[in-house]
Amino acid sequence: MDPTGTTATKKSNSELGKDDFLKLLVTQLRFQDPMQPMEDKEFIGQMAQFSSLEQMKNISDGFEKFQTTQENVMGGLTKALGSFLAVQQQMQGDNMIVSAVSFVGKQLEAQVAKLDDKGNVVKDQDGDIVTENVAGQVTGVTIKNGVAALQVQYDVDGQKKTREVLLNEITKVAQAS
Repeated sequence: MDPTGTTATKKSNSELGKDDFLKLLVTQLRFQDPMQPMEDKEFIGQMAQFSSLEQMKNISDGFEKFQTTQENVMGGLTKALGSFLAVQQQMQGDNMIVSAVSFVGKQLEAQVAKLDDKGNVVKDQDGDIVTENVAGQVTGVTIKNGVAALQVQYDVDGQKKTREVLLNEITKVAQAS
């Protein structure tokens, strides 16, 4: 118990709130020396401090609410943007597949990376990829990791070969003869 006969309550975060400040001020007024009462300037100064403290607390609470709202809005926007991008990516993939299927049965020419007998990309002495031109008929479409590749059948020295050609490697397309 304190000198006023009331039990003081401590806040868990060790901050004085406005109720604590008012109790302290009332206690101070109640137990002041009657021969030397508190001066008006002191009383007004303490009230001004109290008012400033309360306004700062209200501003702080407002900023916390604003920050929480902004975090919620940003989280929602991020989720919506992620969903939009996923749908857009799926649509691009679907469009690529539809586009690739439209090549089946057509003749095409493409500039592709040259492959050795084991299917490995051939590089020159500087480490650059060696390319070759391939001309043949599209016989099918394969999809790997969402990327469409055309199966092109072509002749090399009278021997039929098939290899994958990506859409960005195509240089010419014509109707099959």
